Amino acid sequence: MIDPSIKALFETTPPSHIAVPATRAAGPLVSSAQTLSSLINQQRPLLKQDPISSTQYFQNLERDILPGIVNLRSTRFIGHMTAPLPLVYEQLGDYLISWNQNLVKLETSGLLTCLEMEILAELHALFFDREPSFYQTHSQNPEASLGMVTTGGTLANIAAMWVARNCALSAQSDPFQAEKLGLSESLHQQGYEKAVIIGSELMHYSFDKAADLSGLGTHQLIKIPVDSAHQLRITALKDAIRNAHRRHWKILAIVGIAGTTDSGTIDPLKQMAEIARHEQIWFHVDAAWGGPFIFSPQTRPALDGIELADSITIDGHKQLYTPLGIGCLLFADPHAAVSIQKNAPYILREGAPDLGKRSLEGSRPANSLYIHAAFQMIGRSGYQQLVEHGLANTLKFADLIRHSPDFQLLIEPQTNILLYRFIPLHLQPKLASDSLTPDDQRLLNDVNTKLQDSLREQGHSFVSRTTLSMTPQYGRTPVVALRAILANPLTEEFDLQAALCEQVNIGQTLSPK
Repeated sequence: MIDPSIKALFETTPPSHIAVPATRAAGPLVSSAQTLSSLINQQRPLLKQDPISSTQYFQNLERDILPGIVNLRSTRFIGHMTAPLPLVYEQLGDYLISWNQNLVKLETSGLLTCLEMEILAELHALFFDREPSFYQTHSQNPEASLGMVTTGGTLANIAAMWVARNCALSAQSDPFQAEKLGLSESLHQQGYEKAVIIGSELMHYSFDKAADLSGLGTHQLIKIPVDSAHQLRITALKDAIRNAHRRHWKILAIVGIAGTTDSGTIDPLKQMAEIARHEQIWFHVDAAWGGPFIFSPQTRPALDGIELADSITIDGHKQLYTPLGIGCLLFADPHAAVSIQKNAPYILREGAPDLGKRSLEGSRPANSLYIHAAFQMIGRSGYQQLVEHGLANTLKFADLIRHSPDFQLLIEPQTNILLYRFIPLHLQPKLASDSLTPDDQRLLNDVNTKLQDSLREQGHSFVSRTTLSMTPQYGRTPVVALRAILANPLTEEFDLQAALCEQVNIGQTLSPK
């Protein structure tokens, strides 16, 4: 159960001239494909010859644009990692825009720089749990970095690989060696043929971007096969490390995932951490989705070993329930980020407490204030309730699917992401007898693809879809799966029942007679 005071944060509708129209906010409608199509096909000049008033602008916005947005507040929008927000953020957003503080430098942000450092220290303590004296020493120390705030988990993962690369290829006496020499020369001087990053085949695509941007190339991103539970295979990881050593490849980082974007599964983090520590390899955990499981005694054991990581990615705009554009990267070693430090005489002078000197980004807004607000208005107990509510809904949804012949549960959920598929009536006996043919599998993939498309077009509820390369039932046979994400605090069991009912109705119209 979620405490009424926490639920009220997501329920109360504040006064706003750009709020979703009340008729849509109150109802289950998710989107209108017809409205969206008409907007796409309209051609109108956006740049006005003469300015219009702000009143006219907002009237036009409500008439022309708002009918075509997605209603994330719908309790039946259960298909993506974007959930409704506490609506008090609207007022906080007004403050941030009017203040226009720039976190690149203390001179353009003042106390908000110190506040962001304190927020990072609190997040660091949640995951690494060091002694109080550690945070007294480092939280406000301009020579230390317990982490960085980014505009999303993608940039946090890219920054983590940047730091990992520089730490791996620089001498202890010169933390800037890799930066100065570059990747190729650094590897040559140390006798390596090339550099690689190792993680599971379900790594987020941000690591492909990191491999590209860093000069490694995506072929140097070694993707370890997952087992039937969608977790990295430890034996395969050990084999990949031995192979890299044999070929004189420098391993820059091992990546563990705490909540894959496909299925929400969590890698065996403790075993991976122990291997990384033994091999003296940087261990990064992408906990963009599953990180907030840290708040609940019920879910915390799933993250066992995360405290042994060298760096951790958290995504504020997922299960910390902050607006889009807030990610965090945490460092176990407060001095690791020195390896990416940049200075400029006009703004980021050496020794100054400026956050921009150890960050992938330069100018950025003080979005960490949203985390500050959430920490106080939701709090530890509120986050625990939100996490447990999402997991309870997932288990209810899984149970509904297990007891319906119209659906098949594909993977047992580890977090609040659920993968399943619709089964047409004529294939239900074959599923029960485990006698589906390759042609049956192709038909199921086609039906579920069309079902999800129709669901999106009709707009009454929404689940997303993915294609699984591994399932417990069918091994490496590709399976199109419907993907439900249960993170909306306002979603209840009757919403889940209604969503399944709609899917059955659509699926029956798509199935061969």
